Amino acid sequence: MKKLVFALVAISLAFISCDNGAKKRQAEAEAAEKARQDSIAKAKEEEKARLVFEDSVAIFAWGDAKFGMTQKEVLQTKAFSGADRYDDSFSMDFDKEIAIKRSLGLKRWPDIWIDFGGKTKNEVTRIRISGSVEWKDFEELIHDMKQMIKEFKSKYGKPDSEFEYLANLQYQDLDKYKSVSVANWIIGSGKGNNGTKYINMTASTYTSTSYKYDIVIYNSDYPKQPKEMSQKEIQEAKERAQKEKDAVENSF
Repeated sequence: MKKLVFALVAISLAFISCDNGAKKRQAEAEAAEKARQDSIAKAKEEEKARLVFEDSVAIFAWGDAKFGMTQKEVLQTKAFSGADRYDDSFSMDFDKEIAIKRSLGLKRWPDIWIDFGGKTKNEVTRIRISGSVEWKDFEELIHDMKQMIKEFKSKYGKPDSEFEYLANLQYQDLDKYKSVSVANWIIGSGKGNNGTKYINMTASTYTSTSYKYDIVIYNSDYPKQPKEMSQKEIQEAKERAQKEKDAVENSF
């Protein structure tokens, strides 16, 4: 009889143990699934925040100057106040270029231009930055490119592409290839309100004995393309124009 009791107790304990084990495994599975879902939700929130941030900075051309600004508006910015006008471009005030040279630790001051385009030639479309050296000072060019890359990395993170052998680049390489792509950034998805900003840096020959780097910053949405009117909008515009004409003719 005792053996039967012991057997029944053992069987009961086994069932209880199996049941507890199954509940434990279920709880662990549920916890793992919750952690996975939380991780997915966190990743989505981080991606959303990144896209919002990139869209917010994509509109800025340089400093507080924005793509799409008029020439008058640009002259009122801190970045380009006092700039010199040359046709459809402004050259940054020299004192400001020297200040940038010092703040970024550059060997040479950068030439910084802001270009205007669009139908009226009065809309910020591009920033151009360049620096040049003679062949004997080529290391200074390498240094300044590295400093510029460092600055852009601090603002926009790792470039979408980067020349891996910049430290070993020689002016003879540019004599051979004429131009080398150094680094590129793509900021913004184009799905927001401010387009996609592109930053492209190249190194190239300048003259037979000098070399330069060029940085071009532009935005896919600028210059703004005129909105194509629908037939309905065209007809409504004609009707408004006719009403205005009738009103003028019948005023007196």
